[in-house]
Amino acid sequence: MAYTRSGADLNMHELVERFRVRYPEVRLSLSTAWTSRNLELLGADQVDVAFVRAAVRHRPVESLVLATEELVVAMAEDHPLAARECVSPDDVTGLPLVHWPRAQGPGYHDEIRRQIWGDRPQRVVLEQPDAEHILREVAGRVGIAVLDEHRARKLCPPGARERRFVEPVPTTTLVVAWRPRAGHAPVDRFIELCREHLGPAGR
Repeated sequence: MAYTRSGADLNMHELVERFRVRYPEVRLSLSTAWTSRNLELLGADQVDVAFVRAAVRHRPVESLVLATEELVVAMAEDHPLAARECVSPDDVTGLPLVHWPRAQGPGYHDEIRRQIWGDRPQRVVLEQPDAEHILREVAGRVGIAVLDEHRARKLCPPGARERRFVEPVPTTTLVVAWRPRAGHAPVDRFIELCREHLGPAGR
């Protein structure tokens, strides 16, 4: 089973712990990687279940959305946008952007771009591999960043601020993905537990 780095503050760990309690006879092997790597592992049969960001369009992989969270914009504390309660996509168009490499999660990367920039160009001035390093660059006034809300708020360092977007608020999802196969009871049980967690929406 593979976690995704950016979903640490959502419900991945809680679901895994509930599964462990319910099925103590099942031995779990856990790893953490980016969405692209997790899908590679899933496709190569090296993991049975993977947590990823954004929609999964790889067949025969199936997926289930577990959580939705807002995207927010982070900027230096003395940036003009920091004085606002909320910002719009128009406000960030043309501003220098610190982002992460698209190869780490093309679907997630494109989802952010579509909601914030649409067909307008992004001005990426620096790429960093994770939210911690991105936010340090933001605090250092290198540029702004668009990140998932939980990570941005948890990791925001001194010198940086995060602000919500105006309605309609851009969002991202946490998804569990798996390769269905007949008679694979542990995977079936975990997906059923995920559906239970979601209630009627997961049925």
